[in-house]
Amino acid sequence: MFSLQAKCPGCNHSINSSALRCPHCKKTIPKKLTDIYRKGENLFWIVFFTGFCLCLIIPVIFYDFLGGRRSLLTAVAGILISFVAAYLVKWFTIRSVKGR
Repeated sequence: MFSLQAKCPGCNHSINSSALRCPHCKKTIPKKLTDIYRKGENLFWIVFFTGFCLCLIIPVIFYDFLGGRRSLLTAVAGILISFVAAYLVKWFTIRSVKGR
């Protein structure tokens, strides 16, 4: 998802993070590798939805202070920022474990 797909350790082709075997070289995928990618995907969605909820709640709380247009701008920018933050968390999670 979002160009951070699991790679087969044998042939380096992209595979589904829940695959048991590589469709290209037919090698068995280690469970540890699929667990790493699933953990990254789970963290992605947790960070994204947390950021998304905060970006909807904060403009509502500070509506009088921010005004109508700034509240909308804050919500839209916050949604984009939460997506980028979630993507980076997923990327660093996968990279940190693969780097060991």
